[in-house]
Amino acid sequence: MTVLGSTLGNAVLIACIALGLNWILRTSAEVFEILRWTGAAYLVWLGIQAWRHAGEQGQVAPPRHRVYVSRGFLVAVTNPKTHAIARAANKAVRLCRSRDGKLSSSAAS
Repeated sequence: MTVLGSTLGNAVLIACIALGLNWILRTSAEVFEILRWTGAAYLVWLGIQAWRHAGEQGQVAPPRHRVYVSRGFLVAVTNPKTHAIARAANKAVRLCRSRDGKLSSSAAS
C-alpha cells in the first residue's frame, strides 16, 4: 500500500510540472524547512511518549491500510530528490520547447 501512496505523490508532482505550477518547486526549500522542523518536533513527541509508556504491556492494533498510503504519499511529495529531478525535467522540457535552444529567464529559476 505504501507503493500506491508513493505513486500518487509522484503523480501529483508530475501533474504540477505538466500544468506549469512551478511555484511548488520554487517554494520547496521553504516547505522542506518547515517539514524538517515539524518532523523533528514529532520525533521528540514520539520519544516522550515512548519514555512515558516504557514497560507497559498491551496489544496494539495493526494500522489501517490508509496509514500506509498516506505515509507513502507524504514521503514522495516531501522527498527533496524528487523535487530536484522534477526541476531538472522541467528545465529540459522548457529547453526543448524554446526556439533558440536557450533557457528562458523563468526556466532558470
